[in-house]
Amino acid sequence: MTTSSEGPTSTTHYKITLHRSAIGLPKRYKDTLISLGIRRRGGIVFHEHCPSIAGKILRVKELVKVENVTSDQVKTPREIHQSRQPVRGYVIKKKFWESGATSSTSWLDGL
Repeated sequence: MTTSSEGPTSTTHYKITLHRSAIGLPKRYKDTLISLGIRRRGGIVFHEHCPSIAGKILRVKELVKVENVTSDQVKTPREIHQSRQPVRGYVIKKKFWESGATSSTSWLDGL
């Protein structure tokens, strides 16, 4: 009899990252990557542990990096996209008219 203890530290998903390109490889490798849901180099997908996914990972093991993660570490594609976005815009440290300058060339007065 087997008992499984699903605790907060048990790994339930694979985090699969494509590290090497499939350019120049046979079509079956490219098809395997597509079936895993990986479209481009650096792409990340999450899959639950199951024998079919494990077999696909073994077929392309030279191209991917696989990590076991818990279910609370799994991200949706939108969350992955948001984490890669840089902070937009800029920060204004000091406004010109609040600095006490009377003209735009007032910094030349001290020279």
